[in-house]
Amino acid sequence: MNFERTKSVVNEMRAPSGLSAAGKKLWKKAVREVADAGLILTVNEEEWLASACKLTDQLEVLQAAMAEQPLWVRGSQGQPVPNGMLAEIRSHHHLIAQLLARIKLDLSDADAGSDSNLIRINRPNPQRAGALKRWRGAGA
Repeated sequence: MNFERTKSVVNEMRAPSGLSAAGKKLWKKAVREVADAGLILTVNEEEWLASACKLTDQLEVLQAAMAEQPLWVRGSQGQPVPNGMLAEIRSHHHLIAQLLARIKLDLSDADAGSDSNLIRINRPNPQRAGALKRWRGAGA
């Protein structure tokens, strides 16, 4: 796909309103990756991406709050237990990965940190590849 077409697709797919910096960064990166691959997101895929971006924003808030909290707190019997926010952070990471996997996008291994959420297309989508082959010809 040529640069001008990619730029046009990226500009047409504006990030949903209300996203913070992290969510917007994920949205732009995902849309650019999809456009570079010559693909178009379906309505469902756009919704999954928007949800992943919103969760990414929430994850940033949770991680900032966790930075000020102890890793271990006292449980009901006085025993040390992991801070409950750790489970929420882990849950958000899992949900983001699930949503991006639905559109064949995934967090890259190098992007496991808090400033991460850069994505890459890492698994082929055989259904989409077959459709492109049918509609665009064997060279697609």
